[in-house]
Amino acid sequence: IRLGHLAMQQGRFEDARRWYTYVTKEEAKDNKYDGDIWHALGAAYLQEQRFLKAQQCWRDQVENHASLKNHAGIDLQLEKQKAYRYFRAPSEDTVTKLSNYEEIYKGLCFVTKDPVMDSTECKQVIQWAEENMDGWTTSRHYAVPTTDVPVHTVPSLVQWFMNLMETKVCPLLSRQFAGSSGNKRWFVHDAFVVRYEATMSNNHLPLHVDESSHSFVLALNDNYKGGATYFVDYDETHTLSTGNLLSFRGDSLRHGGNVVTEGTRYILAAFLYFENDSSSNSSSSSNVSAGKSPRASKDEVNDGMPQPPSSKKCKMQNLFQEQKTQQDDASFSFGFTL
Repeated sequence: IRLGHLAMQQGRFEDARRWYTYVTKEEAKDNKYDGDIWHALGAAYLQEQRFLKAQQCWRDQVENHASLKNHAGIDLQLEKQKAYRYFRAPSEDTVTKLSNYEEIYKGLCFVTKDPVMDSTECKQVIQWAEENMDGWTTSRHYAVPTTDVPVHTVPSLVQWFMNLMETKVCPLLSRQFAGSSGNKRWFVHDAFVVRYEATMSNNHLPLHVDESSHSFVLALNDNYKGGATYFVDYDETHTLSTGNLLSFRGDSLRHGGNVVTEGTRYILAAFLYFENDSSSNSSSSSNVSAGKSPRASKDEVNDGMPQPPSSKKCKMQNLFQEQKTQQDDASFSFGFTL
C-alpha cells in the first residue's frame, strides 16, 4: 500500500495502479475489501486518464461487495455516475444549432462567437446556485480551492445541465476537438457553478492544470470588473461575454482566474473526459483520446458569415507575474488524498 501511495505522489501512476491491484487481489484471498484501497485504485486509473475504467472499478466493486457502500469517496463517485449518466446511452434529444466559434490556440482552445445560452438562462443558473440548500462549498478542490456549488447536488440544476450538454455543448466540443467522434463520447468528471467576489479572498484562481482531458468555462454574467481566464503559455487573458463558452485542453494548458476587482463573477465550469463509449454493462477498459484531431473549417462552422468577437484578449495582469516564475504546476484535484 505504501509503495502505491509513494508511486502516486511521484507521478508514477501505472506503478501505483499495479501495486493497488496486487493488494486488492491479496486481500480478496481472505475475503477482505478495503474501501480506501479500491478508492485509491480508481484514482490511479483516473490519473492514467482512464476515466471510464475508474468509474467501472468503483461501480462494480460496490455492486459485488456491500462493505464498500459506505465509503465516502466511492459514494461521491457513484452519485456523479448517476447524475451525469455515465452508464446510460446518450439522450436522443434534438441537437440545436451549434454556436459559431473561433480557434484561439491551434487544437487546444476555442471560444464561441455567439452565446450558448441567453441571459435569462444564465440568471436562472445563478439563482439555483444561490438558493441551494447546502450553500457554497470551499474545500472540494484541495489543491486549488474555489467557492462553488457542485451541479450534481442540485436536482433542477443537473437536469438542466445534462440537457445543455447533450443538445449544445457535447456536439460543439466534438466539432472543435474531434472532428468525427465515431464511438466516443464526452463524460462529465465534475461540473460546478463558481463565484468570485471582489471583496473576498476568493476573488481569483491560482495557476493550475485541471483533472480532465478537456475543460470549459461558461460565463453566467459580465457585470463585474477584472476577472478573466489567463493562459500561461500564451501570456494572455480572455474575458467572456454572458452566455459564451471557452473550451480548452484542461490537462495541458496551465491557466488561472484573474482577480475580480469590483462586483461578483459567476461561471459554470466543467471537467470532461473524451472516451470510447463501451457498453453500459461492460467492465472493459477504455482510454482517453488525446483529443488533438483537426477541427472543422471556419467556413463550415461559421457559414462564411463574419461574427463579432465574444472574447477579449489582453496581456496578463500583475497577479500572475510572480506565480508564472515561482509556482510549480498545481492540479485541480477532488480529494484523492492518500
